[in-house]
Amino acid sequence: MKGPDEKCQLPGLCEFRQSPVQHYDSGSESCVGSDGLVSVVMIRYDDVPPSLNTTGTRGSHWVATRLKKRWQTTLEGLLMGSGLPRSLERVEASAFLRFPVRRVRDEGNYRWLLEKSLGDALVNGGWLVDDSSVRFRFGRVEFEGEPGSARTVVRLDARFDRDGKGEVPA
Repeated sequence: MKGPDEKCQLPGLCEFRQSPVQHYDSGSESCVGSDGLVSVVMIRYDDVPPSLNTTGTRGSHWVATRLKKRWQTTLEGLLMGSGLPRSLERVEASAFLRFPVRRVRDEGNYRWLLEKSLGDALVNGGWLVDDSSVRFRFGRVEFEGEPGSARTVVRLDARFDRDGKGEVPA
């Protein structure tokens, strides 16, 4: 998947130019092809997930559970506001994080919470039947080079279910 400042070209369906992340100021944008089967949606949240180093095995199970539920609820609300239709066949997602302080960060320490929360939000909100690897794939978490206010931008490349039954063709 391309970054938020690159041109998205979905062959035969659409071309979509996204604003650079540094200037991204809307909750979501989408690109729907002429046959209505592919959509690119970007959602923004003005916060970043905490590192696993600060919440993982050092905290209680309930801390992680509450944190995951908070992010799931937030992502679900942003998805509802994006206008993304339900009954998707498949979603591939990636995230771009910006922090107030520049430092080297471990992608996996931030990925776990985003991947789990987003997958569960997609299922709970009716966008996906389940978040198995056949239907949901969470790609990379990338970090913006320049520091700024905390921000998470999630890009979803969604393929629509042709028959509306939530079945993935063989």
